[in-house]
Amino acid sequence: MNALALLLPIAWNLLRLRTIAQQGGDEPAETVLSSVELDVLRHAAEKPLPKHPTVRQAMLAIARLGGHLKRNGEPGWMVLGRGYLKLLDLCQGFLIAKRCD
Repeated sequence: MNALALLLPIAWNLLRLRTIAQQGGDEPAETVLSSVELDVLRHAAEKPLPKHPTVRQAMLAIARLGGHLKRNGEPGWMVLGRGYLKLLDLCQGFLIAKRCD
């Protein structure tokens, strides 16, 4: 039950992110990601993200954090999961560093 309580919100966010991205993905990424997640993703992304990225652009940036290669087609669940967990770790570090200032 404890593991389910921890992992369910992550799974829900990934499902929502991937579903919206596959249905066009033209919605702003703010509908799926928090402002902190977007700020950290902008700084951590290999390719610069636009000031107002779409859900699809954010999903691909998260997938790249997880090791996704563009030539492999659409990102799968494993790559998205690894990337999202890395993003959450980076966000936690960002918030801790912000508190220390």
